[in-house]
Amino acid sequence: MPKPEPQELESWIIPLVEDMGLELVDLEFAREPKGFILRVYIDRPQGGVTIDDCQAVSEQLNFRLDTIEEYKRYNISLVEVSSPGLDRKLDSEKDFLRERGKQIRVIVKEPIGKQNTFSGILKDYRNGQVLLIEQKSNRAIELAIENIAVAQLEVDWRTLFRKK
Repeated sequence: MPKPEPQELESWIIPLVEDMGLELVDLEFAREPKGFILRVYIDRPQGGVTIDDCQAVSEQLNFRLDTIEEYKRYNISLVEVSSPGLDRKLDSEKDFLRERGKQIRVIVKEPIGKQNTFSGILKDYRNGQVLLIEQKSNRAIELAIENIAVAQLEVDWRTLFRKK
């Protein structure tokens, strides 16, 4: 059985998730020893999903995969639904624009001035460029999206659970 393309899965998962007031952040479809696994990462546009949200999406996905002939052909043995996490990946223009003002960490494919890792405040995203204010030097750095290998939110775990 051929593996479906991500766009094919997204075409019916996105409306399902949006009807629940959520957004699809990412999905993975992989062959593992126990069979095909569909991993779905969801978030709320205003931020924060609950375990109940994940369970509701999982139930809807499993219902469709088990009962609707069109989806049975994927032969998915396991569906996992979760939040993208506090240190979520940033892949798209939408991701970068949503997370403006937050601390991020970026690893580039080709070093810039012998440096391949940057950390700072995400100021903006425009015309395929990520504008970052580096934390240590307070200098503005523009990174071309095609040169970014990994970008993700950076969480200060030491201060996350401090009492206010």
